[in-house]
Amino acid sequence: MSKIHVIFICAIFITCTALAQPSDEEVKLTQEQAHEVFSIELNNRVWNLLGKPDRTDTENNEMIWAAYASLYHWSVIGQPVNIQRGEWMVSHVMAVLNHPESAIYHADRCWKLTEELNLEGFDRGYALEALARANACAGNTEQAQKYYADARAYSENIKNPEDAELYISDLESGPWYGVIE
Repeated sequence: MSKIHVIFICAIFITCTALAQPSDEEVKLTQEQAHEVFSIELNNRVWNLLGKPDRTDTENNEMIWAAYASLYHWSVIGQPVNIQRGEWMVSHVMAVLNHPESAIYHADRCWKLTEELNLEGFDRGYALEALARANACAGNTEQAQKYYADARAYSENIKNPEDAELYISDLESGPWYGVIE
């Protein structure tokens, strides 16, 4: 069993365990509603952990599990674009944590979905960013620089000013592993 499969199984286990936790207030959800709640909450947890400057090893593991679990829940109830964005998130987490093989695998999956779905705007831009960052993480300097240049150039195609500002900010933030200055 590969490391990715073990992580994925752990993520599903943690999600299911969270469902079983007692609460003062009982909330009944359909299975579809539960998938939606978990996909969103786990995605938000990943963003919160990404924004934390000094994460512990435990928090880094939680971030991996949450990214995979969010992708899983989106794969059950989401639209194809949600899966593309989930692949981006997993790739981003893996690149930030310096796991190049997984980062590239999920960046490639993100790009494939971007192409298949003919996605534009920030979805296409972030797919390029994922390819750049994953290749930087892997030390593939030429590929990382090419994808980064493509991602930079693509920023002009993001029409929503708030999306464009966030996109540029994310491109300018690390880690780029010394490949991008």
